[in-house]
Amino acid sequence: MGWEVEPFILHDMEIHHWGCFGCWVQTPGVCVIDDAGRDVARAVIQSDLAVFLTPVTFGGYSSELKKAVDRLICLLYEDRRGSSSQATL
Repeated sequence: MGWEVEPFILHDMEIHHWGCFGCWVQTPGVCVIDDAGRDVARAVIQSDLAVFLTPVTFGGYSSELKKAVDRLICLLYEDRRGSSSQATL
């Protein structure tokens, strides 16, 4: 039994910048930006293991990985009735 690998070459994908919190307010659990970021989030939530590889420059990871990781915020749902956040899993 082996692992099934689904690579994402981020510099070849169109992933927009994040920051609107629309995935919490307008469409809970789903990013309002319809681009490859949704594909990455879908793959992460369906996986048993996610591995992120990136070149390290100036002590940090690539801007492409930053955009992809930032877009994973849609996997959290903020419970507006309380003060907690919980995974939509």
